[in-house]
Amino acid sequence: MNQKEQLQGHGYFRKKKWAKGLATGIALGAAVITFAGAAGVSADETTAATDSTTEVVTSQPESTNDNNAYAENANTSEGTLSVDVDNSSVENAATEASNVGVDVTKESDKDYGTDTTTDELNNTKSEIANDQEKQVETLEQATATQTANNTAYADAQAAIDANNDYVNNAKDTYSSETTVTVTNDSSTATDGTASANNEAKTKAEQTLANNKEAVANYIEAKANYDATVSKAEELNAAVEAAANELKNKGVTVTTSSQVVNSVADVEALQAQNDATIAKSNSEKAAVDALLAQYAADLAAFNNGTNVSVSAGVKTQDVDNLTYGNSFMNGTINADGTFTFTHDMNDGLNDTYGTLGTGTLSGKLNYRVESLGNGNIAVYLDSVELYTYSYTAYRPNYAVNQNLNFHVYTLGGTEIYNTYHTGNNSFTDTINRSTTLTYEHGVSVGDTLANVGFLNIDDNWIYNTHGQAVISFTNTNKAPDPVNPPEVVANLVTAVNPEKPTLALTSLSDTTNQTIKASYYDYQLNYSPVVEKDRANSDGVDMDGKTAVKGDVLTDTLDISNLYANLNVGDTVTIIDPLEAGEYYNVDDNIAAAVANGWEVSYDAATETFTYKTTYTGEKLVMPTVDWAPAYDAAYYDNTYKVLVNDNLYQVYSNTVKTPTPEAPQPTKEITDTHGNDIDGSTTFDKNVVFHLNTDYTPYTDVTASTDAISKGFAILDDVEDGMFTVNEYGIVIRLTDDNGETTTLSTDIADVTEAGGVSTNHTGDNDSEETTAVNKLNDLFTMYHVLAGETISDEVQAILDQSGLSPVGEFYLWVAKDPASFYTNYVKAGKNVTIDLPAYLTADAGTVVPNDFYQIDFGNAYQSNLVTVQVPDVSPEKHAMSTDGSNTVLDNQTVGLGEVINYLLDGIEIPEHHDTLLQYDLTDIMDTVHDRYTGNYHGEIIGTKYVASEDLTLAYDVITDYTVNADGSISGTVIKAGDVIPEGTEYAFYFTFNQDTNEEFVNSIVKVTWDEEAGVWKLVVDSDFLQSLGIVGTFDVNAWLEAERIASGEVHNILINTINGVDYQTEVVTYTPDPEVPETPTETPTEEVPVVQSSVLPLTGDETTPLNIIASLIGVLMFVLGIFGIRKRKED
Repeated sequence: MNQKEQLQGHGYFRKKKWAKGLATGIALGAAVITFAGAAGVSADETTAATDSTTEVVTSQPESTNDNNAYAENANTSEGTLSVDVDNSSVENAATEASNVGVDVTKESDKDYGTDTTTDELNNTKSEIANDQEKQVETLEQATATQTANNTAYADAQAAIDANNDYVNNAKDTYSSETTVTVTNDSSTATDGTASANNEAKTKAEQTLANNKEAVANYIEAKANYDATVSKAEELNAAVEAAANELKNKGVTVTTSSQVVNSVADVEALQAQNDATIAKSNSEKAAVDALLAQYAADLAAFNNGTNVSVSAGVKTQDVDNLTYGNSFMNGTINADGTFTFTHDMNDGLNDTYGTLGTGTLSGKLNYRVESLGNGNIAVYLDSVELYTYSYTAYRPNYAVNQNLNFHVYTLGGTEIYNTYHTGNNSFTDTINRSTTLTYEHGVSVGDTLANVGFLNIDDNWIYNTHGQAVISFTNTNKAPDPVNPPEVVANLVTAVNPEKPTLALTSLSDTTNQTIKASYYDYQLNYSPVVEKDRANSDGVDMDGKTAVKGDVLTDTLDISNLYANLNVGDTVTIIDPLEAGEYYNVDDNIAAAVANGWEVSYDAATETFTYKTTYTGEKLVMPTVDWAPAYDAAYYDNTYKVLVNDNLYQVYSNTVKTPTPEAPQPTKEITDTHGNDIDGSTTFDKNVVFHLNTDYTPYTDVTASTDAISKGFAILDDVEDGMFTVNEYGIVIRLTDDNGETTTLSTDIADVTEAGGVSTNHTGDNDSEETTAVNKLNDLFTMYHVLAGETISDEVQAILDQSGLSPVGEFYLWVAKDPASFYTNYVKAGKNVTIDLPAYLTADAGTVVPNDFYQIDFGNAYQSNLVTVQVPDVSPEKHAMSTDGSNTVLDNQTVGLGEVINYLLDGIEIPEHHDTLLQYDLTDIMDTVHDRYTGNYHGEIIGTKYVASEDLTLAYDVITDYTVNADGSISGTVIKAGDVIPEGTEYAFYFTFNQDTNEEFVNSIVKVTWDEEAGVWKLVVDSDFLQSLGIVGTFDVNAWLEAERIASGEVHNILINTINGVDYQTEVVTYTPDPEVPETPTETPTEEVPVVQSSVLPLTGDETTPLNIIASLIGVLMFVLGIFGIRKRKED
């Protein structure tokens, strides 16, 4: 076996708690490749197998063999292999075509280029075969066409000759009696193709038939012509005679002519002329009859006496016009008889209705005579009166009983009268007449109106006077004038037809077409390409895909294209220089190729495999190389070369390319119980949380095989033995879902037990310790907790061996239960897992506690960063101080009875980097038997090295560009409360206070109590204020308590400084002898101490420090209350 990455020896890098990270993931990965044996594991602090004398290479080395040069020539070749093509079928077809008259030529070879693959070569050969078939088909078609052309030409020309001979004979026969014309048709002069000549033959045969038909038609036409001319002469003579006869009758005669082409045409004209003559005679008789009738009608009009008569009565009585409802009217008949009727009433006063009516009858004798022009003369000769009748309708109630009726001539002569009462009806017979002498003319259409001929009166209460009148209307009507049409006769004479002629068609000679054809030979070369395929153990193509370190890949050297044109005896040589940074087993790879018939050699210096064979007619199984990537962030490309018959043909394969992802960067964090990062800090609260953050982001683009995934995924944390303990019940594993939301899995042991969770295996000697559920991740992880001194189980040891890790002492191991599911849902998805390990620090004061962990992916281990935290080694100071202005330290010295002293409570200064402050108390336990607390105190709060992470406004004054003075006070530039502290500004604060301080802000953050009974004075700094300070910046509280010594003896004063729940205690002892002479101690006046105050809790600028509370307080001005006592001096 040969490993490209040599790891010599079996020494171990011993893990130092301060030096984790020196063993790299690259070195650890060397142990997981199946080609190399796994290094042993020691039950000690985690180590990784490395060379104790050789520096481990952590990045892929450059290739020094021909691999890169081959890649530059990838997919290229030198030389070609010719391919023989049999073209005899085409040549035979060309000879046959030439024999039948085809004009055959040979063209230059058709070059089919150079093929590179078996499929291409086979396709090209198939194309050539198809093309040869087309060439043969084309030549055979040319042969067939030429043969058809030859036959068609002979047939067409024979038919043309037959037609032309007939035309010549007919012309000789008929040219003496008529005009014979011969027209030549050149359409039979074809391009010589068979189809055209076939048409020419048909044309010639049809033309000959047409010519024969033309001769026959001519003979028939000539006979018809002679008969028609004779008949036409007869017609024309008849037309001349008829025309003369009609003219004599007054008929207008016209003539026209018409060409006749047959006897039938002449006979038709004769019939037409006969009809015209008959029609003309009939029309002339009708005109004569019309004129005779008009003459008779005109005579009747001139002599006519037609008249219409009407009669009436014209009333003339004025009374009637004024009062009347009376009437008088009349009618007359054509014979002159008439009636006139009137009524009798007493006008408007006649409420009883009409009294009665009277009717006069008679006859007017009149006559009418014609005046000879349609006008008439009317004569009134006499009037005859026949009767008068009266009809009574009712009795006459009037006083006037005298009714009378009178008829007079127009001259006033009374002809008739009657008198009566109107009560009775009666009729009188008159039978009288009177002569009239009235005459008057009436024109045609005029009326002689209202000619009076009698006067009639009816008299009673009111009288009515009327006149009988008659009207005459001349109703004679003149006949309409007549305009008889002219009678015209058009006779047609015959015109002789044209004399028939004879038209014949001759034809042009045709031609024969000669077909041209060509053929060619073929040229084909072959430059076969070879391919390199790369697949993982699942058969997935890995070319261009990202593989994980240690995943076994197989490169296949595919030379199958060569066989398409190899000849028995040809030699094939394959040279494959491998990429640097690969793990592979030389012996196994050689053995596999030899088993398939290859001669194989390997050059270790150049890491190159060479395969040789001589072609016997059988294809060998293609060589393969199994290997695995040895480096993260590496790039594995490979190209091989093939020689055929040594240097006759040389070809390079394609280049397969497979990168590996960047090494993951797992991160370790340590936070206090408030989630603030305290890496490198001092923590007063010994409860901390380690956070193990995996990094799966490099794997989102990888393609891992089932074998690689089956190596599993794990997280290992090697507990620092003796420095802290893990609270297993508080372990939390946080996962990220598809939406980036974090899921926190509970750490409640009862809840977890119900759900069935990740198991913790405490492995003992019998490897069967009880399993305790600590988490709900039963579908994700199994957790193993191996205690120091315990035997590591085979299951755990297998994981450690595969990853090349050797943890020492106690450690925790989380192993994914279902590697395939975990790979899909977390690793491939790039979703990181965080394990929160709550721990309690057990290290000695002043100890720096380090910790890291390993992320194990696909059997490869990757070390996280190292985090540290320090357990503080601090204590407060307590001193007894004089109050005489000298600030003398009185520790372990004598204090006089009645003397007033100050107890200095010098609190612990919190260093610049620390955990979140929740509590800072100063508790003074005073010996009240010997001391009396006076109630006076003063103190100071000091903070430095705070930096604004953004523009801030605080509720209290801060000091920038500051200097810490020798007395502990701070001087510099003051930024007042509420003003902006620019981002990046370092600042400090300094507050003083005493028992009389009445400042709101100071009182809000400092609470002082005194329990007189217990003798306990206590100062408590507000927890919200402490938390607002963050985890970067110093903090210190000092206080001075005033006490009077009231009894002699050894006096103990105790200070307890409580920080985040941890008590730090100290005390001071003084002595007071028994007094010789009792004295009353004098009270020393105290000086007021200035206090610097502000109104907002500070934001220190640490991004990981939450402001648990921001006090919205109004800033107060600094004021000086006076200073007394001494200022604490800090020594480095």
